[in-house]
Amino acid sequence: MIMDKEYKKKHGIFFTPDTVVNKIVDNLKINNNSKILEPSFGEGIFIDSIISANKKKDLEITGIELDKHLFKNSSKKYSNKKNVKIYNQNFLTDFHDDNFDLIIGNPPYGSKIEKKEFELLKSNKIFDNFGKEPAILFTLKAISLLKNHGRLIFILPSTILRVRSFLNFRNYLKSVSKINTITNLHQVFPDVGYETFVLDLTLQRQMTDYTIKVEDFDS
Repeated sequence: MIMDKEYKKKHGIFFTPDTVVNKIVDNLKINNNSKILEPSFGEGIFIDSIISANKKKDLEITGIELDKHLFKNSSKKYSNKKNVKIYNQNFLTDFHDDNFDLIIGNPPYGSKIEKKEFELLKSNKIFDNFGKEPAILFTLKAISLLKNHGRLIFILPSTILRVRSFLNFRNYLKSVSKINTITNLHQVFPDVGYETFVLDLTLQRQMTDYTIKVEDFDS
């Protein structure tokens, strides 16, 4: 599907390069009967890669996409796949299933959260005091839907790692999870003017200090 730059920028849509998706999925060990969520599936590249790499496994895959055009394009593709269910809805406000083994994707970032939507989000305590950046809101919501020891893998803007206004969010991540790896993607997205990284964490509280592995993406 072809989208102009202004539309993608307005809605925080940046399609993930195949090389990045395949490298992430190739390094995953997904168990049979895993329950998997992609909360902003776009063109379905993460879902497709997971299916391709796990053909002999019985997986339960759920995809959420707010953009009606992207959702419509994917409806036909997944219509004959019984283990894939996709929904055209707002992940932040309308999706409530939980107990996922793996949540993976490239959530929107830099887009505007409408006032009405933000007021609705504020009624949920998991969003308290973390601002309006969609990528952070998606991460908070995703963590709340993981099962204990479930895994989250998100592509996020690197500003989250260093800007002071995101300190609360960084501290929150360390308090509820074990951060397995931070992988610097640098400027791997051709239409994005800033760097991104892959956040890989497991939902489990850490009682002792540990070292977070930081690496560069190698295609």
